[in-house]
Amino acid sequence: YQQKQEVEFDEDEQTAQDYSIHIKNPPEDAFDPEEWREFFHKTFNGAHATAITVAIDNDLLVRSLAERRDALKKLELFLEPGTHLDTMSIARFAAEAERDRSVFANILGKISPGVPELFAKVASLDAKIDGLSQLDYHVTNVFVSFEYEHEQRAVLAGLSLSDWEAYRQKPQAWSIFFRDDVILQAVEPEEPNTLVWDNLNVKTINLLKTLSTTTLCALLAIFLIALLISFLHSRESSSVAAIAISITNGIFPQVAKFLTSFERHSTEGDKQTSLYFKINVFRWVNTAIVITIITPFTRTLSSGGLLQSIYAIFFAEVVTSNGIQLADIGGHLNRHFLAPRAKTQDLMNLNMRGTDFELAERYTNMTKMLFLCLWYNALFPAAFFITAFALYLGYYIDRFSLMRSWRRKPMLGTTIARFSRRYFFSIAVVAMSVISAYSWAGFPYDDICSNLDTVNSTYVGKWELQTDRGNNVTTNIVPEDSSYRFCSQYLFTLHPSRSFPASPNAQPPGSEWMTENQEMVVKVYGWGSLAVIALVCWSLLFGCVKGVENFFRHTYSPSGEDQGIPFSGVKSISTYVPQVESNVHSYPLLACNIDGIDPEIFDWTDPSRPHSYYDLTKDCEDLIGAERIESKHIFSILSHKPPPNPFLDDALDDAYA
Repeated sequence: YQQKQEVEFDEDEQTAQDYSIHIKNPPEDAFDPEEWREFFHKTFNGAHATAITVAIDNDLLVRSLAERRDALKKLELFLEPGTHLDTMSIARFAAEAERDRSVFANILGKISPGVPELFAKVASLDAKIDGLSQLDYHVTNVFVSFEYEHEQRAVLAGLSLSDWEAYRQKPQAWSIFFRDDVILQAVEPEEPNTLVWDNLNVKTINLLKTLSTTTLCALLAIFLIALLISFLHSRESSSVAAIAISITNGIFPQVAKFLTSFERHSTEGDKQTSLYFKINVFRWVNTAIVITIITPFTRTLSSGGLLQSIYAIFFAEVVTSNGIQLADIGGHLNRHFLAPRAKTQDLMNLNMRGTDFELAERYTNMTKMLFLCLWYNALFPAAFFITAFALYLGYYIDRFSLMRSWRRKPMLGTTIARFSRRYFFSIAVVAMSVISAYSWAGFPYDDICSNLDTVNSTYVGKWELQTDRGNNVTTNIVPEDSSYRFCSQYLFTLHPSRSFPASPNAQPPGSEWMTENQEMVVKVYGWGSLAVIALVCWSLLFGCVKGVENFFRHTYSPSGEDQGIPFSGVKSISTYVPQVESNVHSYPLLACNIDGIDPEIFDWTDPSRPHSYYDLTKDCEDLIGAERIESKHIFSILSHKPPPNPFLDDALDDAYA
């Protein structure tokens, strides 16, 4: 059902992805867009390539230029408006600032860079850029946007190639060649604004090393916070622990973002998936699993025990997190206090962009509540109603925030949704089936069994006893009282060899505590959990087999219907423009020459400056000279050639008829 909904949403809005292809293995010297345009026109029955982006492996150069532009932008905040930012002027300002500094200012400069530190950074980057501009770069990716969807689909069908086939390059099994001997591999690309252009060529092995390190750090943080929750739960009350859980659920995403910032993902979707994994594991462990582990078995149903903790967690998650989101304290501070007092228009625009949010975090808010409900559903059936209300409330609060207070984010597509459905929802269903079986088996959670006779005369009388919480109580035992003995009802630990699946047969002979109806329920849940695990494992195994099959043999099948609308007829459409996001500029910095490019092809417009202001190639020209840039290919190339207008007008009439 959700896959059908994805297709319907995709058909409702025409984007660059619907018209585009991504060539993953172009020849290293195929820099000329016209060569690519001619190849597609001749090979695929006159297909018109409206926009072509030839991307090269200049990630480090682009990143250095972006850092330099950001440093210069920060320098402007320390200088008088209109000050010329040439090297000699900045050097003089930096020398004066460093000469007049106090000891405290020098220490502060290490934490928050001032003019001397920013100038040193610019000077270092100038030398670095000079060196990087002398290197030879190669074509690594080519993005092509065609005028019609049927042209894109024809190219994808003709160049559908698995990774193994692309690696082997066997000409006898292929009929379409580029330059007579190159077999191209074409796939449907991500949306333009989800690509991280300065990470487009990161090696897989380097990314895996970073991922391993950041994931280990995240797991260590999860362990330490779990110890903190355990300490608060044992020393304070369940309400205090619940509040701590809610607060740490709000803080940890910032820790996860910091760790993920070290990972160089080529797309925003991959970055969000990595972030989603870290936050989701933390919130599942922190919200549900930790409380189950640290709560003594016999306090599951008692006053102040597990049930009260569960209710407190649900209440805190519904009220606290939604209240903080609606308050939007940081957003109001930026818009109503910092923005009116900003020194520059750019700084004011940055403060007015809205509160930053992560789609991964919003997904984990939903899966956290769902997992909490499924984990405790047997003990706390009201969790279904509370979770339904929480999700309903969260939907409207998120919708309000999306329209009113959050900043604009890239169109990430279905990456996180599919990852969540395949793995985390499957794990949640398995957890529900297994934990529910053991939850039913544990009733009545008192670890005592009846001896079926009265008490021994030795125990008759008044006794001073101490409870597990350290409270002293007085009890009076009479001869008619029934006799009980200790018997562990924690089924999972009784017989490790036959404790799974949960079954009444695991009860020790002579120490049975389950009722007849309880035994039937446990038996159904136990074998049902085994069936659920088998189905989930089969589904995951099937996905792995399909993944291996696609690695060796890939076929293309279009998704949705061809809308018949030309690329140039969609007013809001953009194409694959190499650009880098900046925290100190209102708009992205462009990593290619845009001279002669139609401004309509960009998905953003600065009302006060032309697009050329954000062109990093101009910065490089000022540093090393235009002659050196023209003599070598050190920047990606963007070419935009729409079809003649009469052709476009006729096509639009046919499409909207």
